[in-house]
Amino acid sequence: MPNGAIRLLTANDVELRIKQITETKKGVFVTLLVYKDARTDMDILDEAFGPMNWQRKHKLIGNAMYCAISVWDADKKQWVEKEDAGKESYSETEKGQASDSFKRSGVNWGIGRELYNAPKIRIKLEAGEFIKEGNVIKTYKNFSVKSMVYDKENSKYTEFTVVDEEGNEKFSLKRSTIKPNVTDNRKQEDGVAVCSGCGVTITDERVVQYSVRFYNQPLCRDCQKASRKAA
Repeated sequence: MPNGAIRLLTANDVELRIKQITETKKGVFVTLLVYKDARTDMDILDEAFGPMNWQRKHKLIGNAMYCAISVWDADKKQWVEKEDAGKESYSETEKGQASDSFKRSGVNWGIGRELYNAPKIRIKLEAGEFIKEGNVIKTYKNFSVKSMVYDKENSKYTEFTVVDEEGNEKFSLKRSTIKPNVTDNRKQEDGVAVCSGCGVTITDERVVQYSVRFYNQPLCRDCQKASRKAA
């Protein structure tokens, strides 16, 4: 098989989309999802295996669209295939399933698998950054990922920064790599203690240590309560 090294995604490979906007006593918050489009997968497959050494095929089984990505194994002189099914798109059902199945099949090859460990991105919107239409809250703010660093050995992001269209930092996760053989399985945190849930700075070190121990991430007291209710 050619080189075959699937690289990690960079900030330039991903985009952010709004998952939901909620209003609490502390204000209006937007929750963002990290995603990539199918062209990113194509580029990475080209880089890893060469443009002529991989192929994709789609098939419809019932209402499910499947995609198989095959890579040429030069040693075995055969194609190695991995496939997965996609979900419907709200706008274009067939095209959406084709794209989604392609990306899901790419995950089987290791493309963007680290995004399953992406932090929960929740940002407080300031006055003037959102509008209310009855019970619906909307925002036209745009956000992007400025930096993202992934510790593949420990399957954790050590840095993840989100900025708005003016370049203002709106979310920041910074921590050291996890030291191996830690008997109590705690994360080793340093630098800025930022809540992974809402993005606020945590000033009480005891809160940081408690949340890292029991929630595997730095969470403020309010987000710890929310996590307990969700569980």
